[in-house]
Amino acid sequence: MADTYGVSRGTVREALTKLMDNGLVEIKHGSGTYVTFDGKASTPNAIQSANPLELIDARFALEPHICRLAVLHGRREDFDKLTLLCDKMESSLHDTLEFSAAGYRISSHARAMHTERFINLDY
Repeated sequence: MADTYGVSRGTVREALTKLMDNGLVEIKHGSGTYVTFDGKASTPNAIQSANPLELIDARFALEPHICRLAVLHGRREDFDKLTLLCDKMESSLHDTLEFSAAGYRISSHARAMHTERFINLDY
């Protein structure tokens, strides 16, 4: 997969781990990775049912408030990490996969910042 998509094996491993954490695949060491998600059995949630424009509108409405909470309650080390992640994202403008991965890492770190104080940012 790494060769096919032009990414490192670590990136593939990270992606597969995220899929496993979301219950979409099962990783059997020494055997392989298997799809476990049954789309027919699950009921779509509001986000899955929304069209892309509705999701963008919701993000535009929520993200300024989430940023405000982060500024008010974030720690210096949180902002240092976000700065490094933003720099990585900016340096990968011409690498679509790395740019997307960097964006995911930024969102993941933002979610991890004092999660008990913030709403769940899964979208």
